[in-house]
Amino acid sequence: MRAFSPNVILCSGFSKTVAPGVRVGWVHSNHYMRKITSLKYTSTMGSSILPQATIAELLSNGGYDAHLRKLRNKLANLVNKIRQVVLRAFPSGTKVSEPEGGYVLWVEMPKNALNVRTLFIKARNAGIGIAPGHIFATDDRYDHCFRLNAGFGYNEEVEQAIAQLGQWCVQSLVGNEAD
Repeated sequence: MRAFSPNVILCSGFSKTVAPGVRVGWVHSNHYMRKITSLKYTSTMGSSILPQATIAELLSNGGYDAHLRKLRNKLANLVNKIRQVVLRAFPSGTKVSEPEGGYVLWVEMPKNALNVRTLFIKARNAGIGIAPGHIFATDDRYDHCFRLNAGFGYNEEVEQAIAQLGQWCVQSLVGNEAD
């Protein structure tokens, strides 16, 4: 985009890759840097120096790249482990994405399984977090899907939560067979 317009503004941050509390990001624009700098200063009166200096050191000494390699491996292992639990716990015909990066899984329910909006409400009432597919579209094309975040780690509680989701879905199919 920058090759086509001087109006492009690039921005990103380190909260998702270093630590949620870091709250350090960056912005660059060939055309608007002076205005961005002025707005930043007048809106926050500067930034905390220690987190910025820490990130700068990580970037300059190769620590950030090493950290990202470890983080990618850890997340890939978590995603794979949680994917396997979903495949074991959910009814036959459930499809689970195999992401090449990131830490979320896309779960597609089999035909006639529990409505994902209903699953979402049951899950929320039980303290289980899923993102129902309908929030990712303006129509009903993803009503039979949900997103599952593997970035929180894996433990007995996560395994039990996934098993509970799967059990509700299996039970819904048994109930639908009588129809």
